[in-house]
Amino acid sequence: MADNSLLTAEAVSLLRNLLQSPSLINNVTNSLDTPSANSINSEIRSLYQPGSSSSSMQPAPVNGLLNYCPRYEASATFSSWKAKPRQKVRQKTPYHRTFNKDVILLLSPSDDIVVKQRRKQQLYKRGHILNAFEFDKSWDHGAVLREIRNAFKQKIPVDVSCELLMACGNKLIAPMLRDGQQLDASLIHTILKLKALYVRPSRQLELSERTDTLLQEGLLQ
Repeated sequence: MADNSLLTAEAVSLLRNLLQSPSLINNVTNSLDTPSANSINSEIRSLYQPGSSSSSMQPAPVNGLLNYCPRYEASATFSSWKAKPRQKVRQKTPYHRTFNKDVILLLSPSDDIVVKQRRKQQLYKRGHILNAFEFDKSWDHGAVLREIRNAFKQKIPVDVSCELLMACGNKLIAPMLRDGQQLDASLIHTILKLKALYVRPSRQLELSERTDTLLQEGLLQ
């Protein structure tokens, strides 16, 4: 019992001496105020952990709106969108219902040579050549013949039938069509293209005395 009292008295005396030492008190205070390396590392980790302090690092609102980059927001929003490839729009060729073509009325059923030079001049003088005669693509074969007759007026007698020919080299030929197919206006536009359309009568057309003389002398070729 006496030993315990002695130890207690020594401890109290030692504690008083420590509390009365200013240098010791300063050392203890400094050690408590200085953060340890572990505490610093834990604080750094807490700053960079996701969701720990992200709200404190957000930019301050400007006029009630967050200051963010619109381009970044747009790319983030529309990054999944894929632009559709452009399709070339083909312009449709306009449809023309009518077309124009030269029409030449021959004089004889034996004419089978392409009209050129002097003979063409004589046909012009007789009014046997129509330039840029207008066709309608809706005309059938009968309508084509009827319109040509009307255009040449009295030059084609009623009792004379007509044959439609095209130039092939230096010769005149009838277009080769399928059985039962007739040369209508649409086929004339397709087959003849820029060529003239020749009309050959089923019999000799009436000529003036002067023209008949020239034909007999061989001056009209």
